[in-house]
Amino acid sequence: SKSTAATTDDGIKSLSLPPSKPPLQPPSKMPPPMTAPPPALIPPSFSPPAVLPREATTL
Repeated sequence: SKSTAATTDDGIKSLSLPPSKPPLQPPSKMPPPMTAPPPALIPPSFSPPAVLPREATTL
């Protein structure tokens, strides 16, 4: 019975996809905001540079 519920969820999700398309439009506007997240990822990128010094030590 739980399996059937899971299938129902899948079916609902499939139906949600069509409705999800309209909601996806708002996310489309998020691309600009999404660009901000990448910058946030840059800080973590700086962490790798810390590893670069390690490489320098290897040199």
